[in-house]
Amino acid sequence: MKKIAGLLAMALPTPKAVLFIGVPSGEAELADGRRVALPLVKGAPSYDPAAIPNARRIHLPKVPAKLDIG
Repeated sequence: MKKIAGLLAMALPTPKAVLFIGVPSGEAELADGRRVALPLVKGAPSYDPAAIPNARRIHLPKVPAKLDIG
């Protein structure tokens, strides 16, 4: 988001975590190719950039019904 916003990037909040609602599980692919399971929060996989800083991709078994950005 911040890359696209340019100068307005300062006004955008930095998300702390993203919950993938409606998905049973998920994995983060790390820079070295390893995959780690995403932790479940409130029954949904959660990605926190601070907890997994070297994640390159997020793999989910299906499209989430909703994203909860917190």
